[in-house]
Amino acid sequence: MTHTVQITGVEDCGNAPKKQWLKSFNEAFATGDTTYILDQVADDVTWRIIGESYTIQGKTAFAEELKAMTQYKVSGMHFDQIITHGSTGSANGTVLMQNGRKYGFCDVYLFTGAGKKARLKEITSYVILLPSNSS
Repeated sequence: MTHTVQITGVEDCGNAPKKQWLKSFNEAFATGDTTYILDQVADDVTWRIIGESYTIQGKTAFAEELKAMTQYKVSGMHFDQIITHGSTGSANGTVLMQNGRKYGFCDVYLFTGAGKKARLKEITSYVILLPSNSS
């Protein structure tokens, strides 16, 4: 079940479809749109969350992790940058949770190819809890 999230930051220049794709992908994470997310990843997706003692391998495990994350509700997301080139990309910014906690994030992406229909093959996520007085 999805919910509304205030999204700010990076504007679309109209000539960067993968930037828009990554923005939409991250918005789907923030709103809890697991159907959209799962449609965008390869069957053999790998998700590394730096600081965790495990790596998520495969679409089934990825779906289970998404389901476990539905208990955490995002109220706002701000993008500082979204960068893409060929079969790689990254997005960074901040996420404000409904419980008041704020996190800085940076995700690095590897796609199955450089084309428009490429799926996500690898995600490496860096997430840190920010001090309550950070802007």
